Amino acid sequence: MNTHYNIYSKLAAALVAVAFPSLAKAQVPGSALDYMLQRPRVMKVYKHKRPFDHLFIDMGAGLNVMGTKKYKLGPTAEMGIGDWISPEHGFRVNVDAGMWRLHGKKVKYADLSLDYLINITAIASPGTYYAPHTFELMGIAGFEHAWSRNHGYQQDGWGVHIGMRGQLALASYAYLYLEPRVGLMEDQVSQAFTWHGYRPFGSVTLGMGYRLPEQRLSAPRVAHPFADGLFFSVMGGPAMLANEHPTTWDGRLGGRVAGSIGKWFDDYNALRLTANATSIDQYDSKNHIKALGLQLDYMANLNNVFGGPKQRPFWVDFVGGISYNRSSDDLRKPKDSFGVGAGLQANIRLARGLALSFEPRFDVYTEDYAPRTWSFRKYDIPVSFLAGLTYTYNDRRVDEIEDVDDIRHSSLTVTGGLANYLNNMDKGGTLMPIGRISYAQWHAPALGWRVGLQGMVHGRKATGYNYAQAAVFADWMTDLTALSCGYDRSRALSFKTVAGFSLGLDYAKSGGKTNYFSPDVHVGGQMTTRIADDVHFVIEPQLSYQLSKRLSPARVGRFMPLLSVGLEYSMQHGNGKGEKVEKAERANFVSASIGTGVYTGNYGEMHPFRNRLSFIGEVGYGHWLNGVSGVHASIANTTVQRAYTKGNQNITALSAGYMMNMKAAMTGDQTEDDLFQLTGIADLSLVGVNREKKKMKVTMGGKLALQAGFRVSKAVEVYVEPSAVIYCKDVEFKPVKHHPLEGEARLSIGTKYHF
Repeated sequence: MNTHYNIYSKLAAALVAVAFPSLAKAQVPGSALDYMLQRPRVMKVYKHKRPFDHLFIDMGAGLNVMGTKKYKLGPTAEMGIGDWISPEHGFRVNVDAGMWRLHGKKVKYADLSLDYLINITAIASPGTYYAPHTFELMGIAGFEHAWSRNHGYQQDGWGVHIGMRGQLALASYAYLYLEPRVGLMEDQVSQAFTWHGYRPFGSVTLGMGYRLPEQRLSAPRVAHPFADGLFFSVMGGPAMLANEHPTTWDGRLGGRVAGSIGKWFDDYNALRLTANATSIDQYDSKNHIKALGLQLDYMANLNNVFGGPKQRPFWVDFVGGISYNRSSDDLRKPKDSFGVGAGLQANIRLARGLALSFEPRFDVYTEDYAPRTWSFRKYDIPVSFLAGLTYTYNDRRVDEIEDVDDIRHSSLTVTGGLANYLNNMDKGGTLMPIGRISYAQWHAPALGWRVGLQGMVHGRKATGYNYAQAAVFADWMTDLTALSCGYDRSRALSFKTVAGFSLGLDYAKSGGKTNYFSPDVHVGGQMTTRIADDVHFVIEPQLSYQLSKRLSPARVGRFMPLLSVGLEYSMQHGNGKGEKVEKAERANFVSASIGTGVYTGNYGEMHPFRNRLSFIGEVGYGHWLNGVSGVHASIANTTVQRAYTKGNQNITALSAGYMMNMKAAMTGDQTEDDLFQLTGIADLSLVGVNREKKKMKVTMGGKLALQAGFRVSKAVEVYVEPSAVIYCKDVEFKPVKHHPLEGEARLSIGTKYHF
């Protein structure tokens, strides 16, 4: 046996000796500590990470259970919004609501929770950068505060929970998820008490979610000025109180107008500040709610959110935010109310940067908003449907246009329409006809100004007395279409903005004082449609704020919406080839004329009609600055017959102003050698009035005239001139109380000598 043992020992020693070199060669260089200690893993990061650029939102529903004995399954639903700070770590805010069923109770609950999220799939994936996988597994841990209600008894308390989520991608931005959770909740929330003060609960929810597309993050960021993405809106439409009884909705409509300014910070997110004015009839009262409000809204472009940023002819924005209102009615002084609201805004692109917008919206205000209406649990809920225009500025320069002679043009516009005070919008009998004539001058592709005259009347049938207003206005205009798309005089459709002021006088034969100074400030828009080479159809909505002392201090009652339509004639300052109309060779002229007219100061006292006619004589001087524009000065005397006095009345006016070669402005051609001439004149006057045994009086006036002339030779022209003259009422020694102004209509013939 020893012999066999020795043989085996020697054989084993030989095998070890032979195997040792092989084992030595198989050894891995380095320290064993390299394999005993775990190396740190690589943290995943996003490229170009910015706050809230990996937002997600999801909604789901499922079943829940609470407690360990005598429980039943109950329904639950949830909605959450969150952000991934990195591919591995994120957070969310969740709102849950449902019903717990235990011990025979049906406890309704709602809770608000804050959760930490860990993406287990991202942690397990190699590399530094991570993109969402088709299937991902996530861990969840958080806490919540819950409110419960059972048979009118309310309780609240705290809880904690943990869970897992399996998430399946349906597209790059949409996913399906399944999420089981377990946790502990304080007894008072369940309204079923235990000796240890808490109960376990569990839930399983199935839902869908949306996350911002990953591919948008890799797009290069282009620096733009702050103005890029600014937008402006003007909207208006019907409004009503939804908390009124439904059977009264059809007869209780009101209106709302709004103006907004905001900014898109990217293709998805924007903030908007809106000022609005609202007038709505109340259910149990014949008076109106009149409210002025401010809204601060968050906006999200839903089409871009769900489909990536694209230029679309149609898109929808979500709108939601907070608001402040100051409202009153005929029986109560103004009070403040606060609220929240949300809606959708549908947009139809009309041109680059310009859209037609429709916005249905609801707001929830405190009960002070509409004091004489039945409120829903101490809240008033106005619903509105607004429509209007939205202009968004895009980073595009308009000074690249080289054809500057073509873009410098003028236009004459005549429009007519209707106006009304905002608090009378539902009273059709109070509508006021309005007429306007204006002259606009464009010095750049998108920038110009205009001045004009406006007249408005309000019939006795609506108010019990006659009312009239005359005003001059001045506006700054911006051509949004040219600003966005460049200037094109042949464009079929264009949109402009208008902002300015007017100075006027009103007259109302009611009560004491009949005349008031009536200025306003106003904003509006203008849509023009080309119907011929230089003729456009014009639609112009406008909102003015009246500053007349005639109006009561009520702020809503001072707002006046206006809508007018008419025709615009564009006058290019050139012959179509970019050449300006040159100044006439004979740039100066002197003129003399005689004529007749009728004067409001003696019209009611003189009979028969021939005794009302006045005699007019005038001499003048003019100088053409260029082929279209010039300056004009004159001295004229009007002699009128007066009753009950000795002698006639003489009205002498020293005038100076502007004149326009209308034919050259309309055709863009040189007219110096043409047989027919057409000249427009607008003058302001210093007026002296004299009558026998009366001291001279001095006042102000103005004149508009149109001279239609025929060239007898290069130097001599014969013309016919219809004109309209207005005087301040002080032109009369005994002013008629209800006359806001005095005026004169003239018809003269005369001659010019050009040199």
